[in-house]
Order: sequence, then structure tokens, then C-alpha cells
Amino acid sequence: MERCNHGTIMRVYRTRQLWGSGDDTFGRLFWSFGPSIHAFSRTVRPLILIDGTHLRGKYKGILLAATTLDGDGGLFPLAFAVVENENFDSWLWFILLLRQRVMPVDKNNNEFTISSDRMKGLLRAVAEALPGSYHSYYIRHLNANLLKTFKSQKLCKLFSRAAYALRESDHKEAMELIKAKNEKAEKWISEIPKENWANVHFKGARWNVLTTNAAECFNNVLKGARELPTAALVDHTRWKVQDFFHFRRKAEATWKTHLTHRAEKWLDRSCSFGSKFLPRTCSWNEYEVLSSTHTDSADLEKKTCTCGLFQTMGLPCGHAIAAMGLNKLDRYKYCQDWFLASTYRSTYEEVIHPTLDRTQWPEPSYDLLVLLPP
Repeated sequence: MERCNHGTIMRVYRTRQLWGSGDDTFGRLFWSFGPSIHAFSRTVRPLILIDGTHLRGKYKGILLAATTLDGDGGLFPLAFAVVENENFDSWLWFILLLRQRVMPVDKNNNEFTISSDRMKGLLRAVAEALPGSYHSYYIRHLNANLLKTFKSQKLCKLFSRAAYALRESDHKEAMELIKAKNEKAEKWISEIPKENWANVHFKGARWNVLTTNAAECFNNVLKGARELPTAALVDHTRWKVQDFFHFRRKAEATWKTHLTHRAEKWLDRSCSFGSKFLPRTCSWNEYEVLSSTHTDSADLEKKTCTCGLFQTMGLPCGHAIAAMGLNKLDRYKYCQDWFLASTYRSTYEEVIHPTLDRTQWPEPSYDLLVLLPP
């Protein structure tokens, strides 16, 4: 795999390596394809979605997957691992390898957002392996726990409203409605650090990604592979990722827009909203923007707006678009680079090559260690 695809990382660990005693049996396996690593360092937003799913083959285990989103909001697989269980040691090992082998070495940890559910051992592993990163909790899992505890769909809807709110006043209003409906539920929610789940209090860049959709979608992609032996599972992920890259190269070849397809649609909606606002100049970069409900401040140099959308999405909001109209500024210059169609093309420009059958493998320069099943 490493010979056919430059930059690919594969690490096999036996139990004696992990625990220092016992037989040479299979312990853990980590792999990440070179084109994914290269794209993540150059053209994809610094967001990592982490999830795990159970294997159903003869030898039980957990398949861990780290994914992100490309400039068109599509799933972008980063790395995988097969481990025995979802304990702290497994998560710490996986995240350390992500940091050392997949994440760009010239980036600081606090420039990355890790998004996950609160799986056993994962919270502690993220805090220890990436102490400067921003850890976001999946709202879907929190909502599921809330529903299980308090049996109320209304509370779940209000909780989602509080989580997605980009204004402090909207967040407080939703929390007050939750308290009025059920004080115990409000207390239960308040015990979860709000900087890990509420958009308005999140300190890093979350890009409005609050659910597990991407990570769980890839679990569905691999659904039929969870019964496969480990070697076949690895090859299955290779041709799935290979197919992703090829399909998206074909799709972007038809684009005539400056941004990716979804980003262009989002920007068009912002322009439509912006046409209804009244902008006023405060300085070269700061503008006051009036709407029927709010008065907001948009800073074009900092790419921020008090509505929260500009910095959350990485694309100009309606208020910023209205401000740009005063001086006829180019709206595309204020979009994050990963939304550009040219950046999207660079993301998928590399090819994931097939691996050859065993009869065509080169003779290794070292003795291969035979590992027994776990």
C-alpha cells in the first residue's frame, strides 16, 4: 500500500509492542492514504470529525475513522484504525498518530477543531494529546441522551435551538424556555461545558458542523465491510476513497462558478438577504448594518459580523454583503480559500493507485513477522 501510494502511512502494532509482554498477536492497525494527508495540509479546513463503529467479523474490534469536510461540504476521509475497544489507551494512540502523521507539522494544535461524541476515554484522550485544540461535542448524541433522560421532543428542539444560536440573546432565550419547561433538564444541560456544544460560546472555528452526519455517513459507506478480515477491510477503504476522489474530479470538471457548488448557493442567499439591509460606513473596514430586527457591525478586514454567520461559515453573511455593496467590493475575496473551486480541484488532483496482488509484491528486505490473530 505504501509503495503504490506515495505518502501513505500504515502502522501495525502487536500486543508485545503495546503491553510489553505476551505473544506476538495482532494488536492495532492505523492507516491513512497519502493523497488525503497532502490535501488536509493544503486545501481542507482544519476540522477533524471522529467516530467509531463495531466490527462484526470473526475477530471483534472497533473501526475508528477520522474524517473532515471538503469545500463543497462533502465527506473527506483522513485516517482509519482497527483497535480492540474504545478505551482511553486506544483513543490516545489514535489521536497521537493523527497529530504526528496526518495533521500538518507547521500548524499549532489550537488551530484545529476536534468534533466527536463523548465516548468513553475520548474526552480525556483529546485533552491529553491535543491540549490546545478546540473540542466540539456532537449535538445529535447530546440530544439522544436528553431525550432518553427526560422523554421530551420539545426539550430536544429547544436544546438544538440553543446549540445552533449565533447570538447570545437567542441562546439565552432558548435556555430560559428550557428552564420554564423543565428545571431539571436545564440543570442537566448546564452541567455540560457550554463552550463544547453551544455555537455562541465555542472558542474555535466550528463552521456550523454540530452533528455526526459526516462521520456516521462514512460508517454507512463501510457498512458492508465491517464483516471483512482486517486486510480486506483496509483494501475496501482504499477503493472507496479512490472512488470518492475520482467521482469528485468528474463532478468539479463541469463547474463554471468561482466557488464550489454549495458555497456559491450559500453566497447567493446571502446576497438576497443583504439586498434588504441598510449599510452605513464607520471606517474603511467597519460598517453598521440595519435590518428590520437588529443593528449589526460587520468588519471586513477581520471577516466577522455580530450576527455570527461570517466567522462561523467562513463565507460573507448578508450584512457583510450589504457593506461590500457600498464600495463595490469583490465578495469572493472575503471567502475562505477552501470554498474556492480551484482549491477544490487541488483537493482531489492526486490519484489513489490500486495495490497489486500478492504475487506481484516485491521481496521485502527484512524478515516479515507473522502475527497471530488477536
